[in-house]
Amino acid sequence: MNRLYTAPPAPHLRTVVASWSFREVSIDGMVRVPLLARPLQFVEWYLDAPFGLIDWETGVKTNPPGHVVAVGAMTRRQVDLALSGTFRVFTMQLLPTAIHRLTGLPMQELTDSAIDAKSLFGRDAAVILDRLRFARGFRECIGIAEALVTRRLAAVRPWDAVDNAATQIRLHGRADLAVALRDSGLGARQFERRFLAAVGMPAATYLRVSRFYHALERKEREPQVRWADVAAEFGYYDQSHLARDAKALGGDAASRLLKQAADVDETVTRMSEIS
Repeated sequence: MNRLYTAPPAPHLRTVVASWSFREVSIDGMVRVPLLARPLQFVEWYLDAPFGLIDWETGVKTNPPGHVVAVGAMTRRQVDLALSGTFRVFTMQLLPTAIHRLTGLPMQELTDSAIDAKSLFGRDAAVILDRLRFARGFRECIGIAEALVTRRLAAVRPWDAVDNAATQIRLHGRADLAVALRDSGLGARQFERRFLAAVGMPAATYLRVSRFYHALERKEREPQVRWADVAAEFGYYDQSHLARDAKALGGDAASRLLKQAADVDETVTRMSEIS
């Protein structure tokens, strides 16, 4: 069994939620999934046992901080997922400043880490987990989670130029930071201070991570495109510049990282069919 459902958010949530997803997989064995640097922030509800985690460098196995987890953007590869058995996970994929706007959390506290989402959303996080476990399908799951976000919209801070700059970087992997600074009407230090608090890393770092994420995604989607063309499309100086980022942010050559991802997909599909 290997099912994945995705859906966009309702119009009134589009300045907070990027998408919803629900995945249900049953695996006979264990699959290790590399987690590379990425600009994504999300909240996950594990309806069964949570995923296991493996420290990338030491191989030490750990567990997530709970059944409802808020995950920050990542600046480097630190851990891999260990998928085993049956799991169902509902994910609220967020825009890059959404958690800060909803909760006021300085996002440096969440970068390169995951925390129990109850510390952000209180008892609501656990109540929603219970409701999701008895939901009759993906659409009902979305409705349950939308109610949580909608209740909090009244207290959310207004959208500003930093939110816009971060979202453009997240969605496209490209941005002219000098133009973003000019359009914000802020001083350079004020812009950087607010970006760091809202996103969790400096603007240049977030752009680097997002560019790498989109470059890999582009090559994965269209394998026939040359690496040199991918590098040029996303503003790298040349292909070797992209290669250096792959090593720094993913721990390996870009082509090997994509092969690992393809091997994981193939293995999950095969093991889920066996089970």
